[in-house]
Amino acid sequence: MITPSISEVRLCTELVANSNRCKENETVFPQDVDRVFMSIEVVSAPKNTLLTVDWYQVVDQQSVLLTQDNIPPISQSELHSKIYYTFLDRADNNPWPIGTYEVVITSNLDEIPKKTVNFEIE
Repeated sequence: MITPSISEVRLCTELVANSNRCKENETVFPQDVDRVFMSIEVVSAPKNTLLTVDWYQVVDQQSVLLTQDNIPPISQSELHSKIYYTFLDRADNNPWPIGTYEVVITSNLDEIPKKTVNFEIE
């Protein structure tokens, strides 16, 4: 039996056509980017697996929650892998604050460890 896991996490500004996967993995974005996507590949997840994605801005070494996104429960057991995506939009067409951002993915399953991904706005 294969252990459920998050096998890949990517950040980007564009998804592959007809796919939920990020075209390329990016870690630095300009202040005027409209949307930052995250694609998450989940392997061997049983039915009703839940994923929660927390988007943070790091301010003075403290993580400030910007938003939380709950990926809908997996509707059937995934024998192989499935890709999900989420995104964060910049607020009110204002430039993103320059600095470090953090995205934390958690699951309702103990077998799937927490994943943290960082990115920069320059």
